[in-house]
Amino acid sequence: MPEEASSATRNAAKVERLAKQATADAIAGKAQAQAEYLGSVPSRARGIIERAFAGTATPRGAIKAKCLDCCGFNRAEVAGCTVVRCPLWSYRPFQNARKGVVEPPGSEF
Repeated sequence: MPEEASSATRNAAKVERLAKQATADAIAGKAQAQAEYLGSVPSRARGIIERAFAGTATPRGAIKAKCLDCCGFNRAEVAGCTVVRCPLWSYRPFQNARKGVVEPPGSEF
């Protein structure tokens, strides 16, 4: 019985080590994937995407980043989005709720 307990302990320790390594690998892969993606993001949107990746964006900023990503970084596309099944549709940026019009094209991200 002591050998079985010892074996189970060794197996549990091995599983824990493998899980920690898998987590470290996933984090490294995530950072690399995000860095590669940022290279394709237009410079005007890069800041909001970087903040979303870093977890420092506000919830509103994270929604803006996702909507811009989804619509090819085209503000007019975000404003005119017709994907009403999207959970973020009601929260999408570049709306003027009182008038139902898009923000002026010159305003910044």
